[in-house]
Formats: sequence, C-alpha cells, structure tokens
Amino acid sequence: DALEVGEAVLDSGDYREGFCHCAGSVMPGTYTLIVSAYYEGKPGSFIAKVACSTEDFKIVELPAEGAGMGTKSITGKWSRADGSAAGCSNHNQFMKNPFYVFQVDEVAAAAQPRLTARLQIGSDCTDIPVNLSLFRLGSALPDDNARALLDGYSTVLNEACRSAGLHGGRAFVPKRASASSLGGVYSDRPTGGAVHDVPIGEGMWALVPSSFDPMDASYRLDVHCSSGRALQTLRGPLSG
Repeated sequence: DALEVGEAVLDSGDYREGFCHCAGSVMPGTYTLIVSAYYEGKPGSFIAKVACSTEDFKIVELPAEGAGMGTKSITGKWSRADGSAAGCSNHNQFMKNPFYVFQVDEVAAAAQPRLTARLQIGSDCTDIPVNLSLFRLGSALPDDNARALLDGYSTVLNEACRSAGLHGGRAFVPKRASASSLGGVYSDRPTGGAVHDVPIGEGMWALVPSSFDPMDASYRLDVHCSSGRALQTLRGPLSG
C-alpha cells in the first residue's frame, strides 16, 4: 500500500529485454523484492537469483494480495456530470462518491470473515491522489434476493447519509472509517489505496473510493473476502 518507485533501496534501472541486474549494500532488516515486466497483462516465466555476502539471510515468497479469498473486480468512474465526482471531505460532498455495499449476515459472521480491497486509477489517468475507505452502515438485511438487497441498500445508505448530514457529514470521512487506506491519507502512488485484512463483523458495510479533488476519472476496485457468502451480496455503485 505504501510502496513507491522512488523509495527503492536498489533497482535495476531502465527496463530491457532478457536480463536485468542490481547490486549494492543494504542495512540489516526486512526487504521486499519485486520483479516486474514493462507491459502489464503479459504472462511469462522468469528466474530470480539472489546472492548475499552473509549466509544469515533467507528469502520467502509472499502470497499474492487476496490469495485464498474470493475476489470481485469492479471498474467504475467518478463523473462530474452525474455528481459522483465528489472529492474528499474538504469539499463537503464526500457522501456523493460511489458506494459499494455488501452485508455480513449471521451465518457469514460465524466464520469471522476478513476483507482486503485495493483501489487503483485507470490507465488513462495519472497523478490523482485517491483513498479507499470502509464504513459499517448498520444491521444486515434479512432478504437474500438481489433486487431486494439493492433496494434495501439504497434505503439504508440514504438514511445513513441523511443522519450523517445532520452532524455536518462528519460520520462519513476517511479518518472515521472502520478502515481507510494510509490511515485516511490520499496518495497518488501507483499502488493506489488499499485496506488490508480487515475483520468484518455482522452488519452492512460500504466501500467508498474517492479522489482528493472532484474530477472525471476511471478506477478499478479489487475486493477480496474470505466469505464467499458476503462477497456475493456486493452491489454498487450506489450514491448518497
């Protein structure tokens, strides 16, 4: 969530075909080694060789984000035309950003589900500070019908937004969320914004992607949840 190209301790420089190499001195500690190709979406194999002047080191493969969880990927956009480009809470319209709502019912909650989600801007956009926040809205709805859930989510969301509006909307700001990328800070890093391994108890929840300033832009939201039952109820975008 907090990685940035300029923060690399070592790197191999410009991309080139067939081979790359980096070497240097590092202080004792834990490091993350990332291998990448220039173009996205290009599958292929690679061999990474790591050598160290001391024998007291080990390298462990990290699981991919959301490994072992169910996943749903969503593409969306903020639009000034329809009012969904609401920006951060400084603009006093945060509740008009797109909401993606899901619920954890009593059955799903018994398994103590956890959620990880990541927001990234579209490839046609650059240098846009973004944030992803997770809010608990209220109790789970009893109806499993998709249409009824969507209608119910809209009702509960609008009621929650109106209630928050009575207090200046302060209930719906990233710093008051159950979880928020970088603790509520907006970032224009290539990794976007993410919430990691959040326990989600029984109730209705909303993921809210937002940009710092209101603007037209596309985004991608990847939601990973250990409960397939909860993930199946994910609906959106809704708007307050």
